[in-house]
Amino acid sequence: MFVIVRYADDRRELFNPDCRSCLLLNNIKERCDCDEDDIVDLSDETGCLKNLIKHPLEYATKFLTSREILVLVKGEKTDDNQMTFVPLLESLEDNKEFLERLNPPPPKQKEEKHSSPRNSARGMHPGLGSKRTSLVPRPSKNLGIPQQSRNLLSPNMGRRSSRARSQSVQLSHTPLNLLKKPR
Repeated sequence: MFVIVRYADDRRELFNPDCRSCLLLNNIKERCDCDEDDIVDLSDETGCLKNLIKHPLEYATKFLTSREILVLVKGEKTDDNQMTFVPLLESLEDNKEFLERLNPPPPKQKEEKHSSPRNSARGMHPGLGSKRTSLVPRPSKNLGIPQQSRNLLSPNMGRRSSRARSQSVQLSHTPLNLLKKPR
């Protein structure tokens, strides 16, 4: 499997996407004369962004098809902390349809009727209702050891385990010459 990446003044490079997306993008940066700190991604020839940068540990073959012709795009952060992409293929730099599809306008946010400032203080996003946005686990009310676990952790763990423990203690106190079998 391979893909063709177009960039600069219609230069083309062949790449094998059968690897993690971050490795493919790093190889593309290296071979297509991009700076190390550039943020690059790929789009198809119509301007549909592949978003490989958002899935760095997944294989690029999941997002790309065999023999696909792609356009190298560079990401630039705007003042409002949004990412806009610019094609690095000279023939598409002024193509309005391509640019509109590559950078669609952000969706309009709806105002919540019942949003309260309490939600944001508790790790909740006002638009998510009861879903938590925090990955920190909630503290449980009963922090003691469950009753079943106490029995397993106690020194008197039952007849079988105490018998096995006493046998291991006896073996540890036995001199090694008595453990060897006579010849």
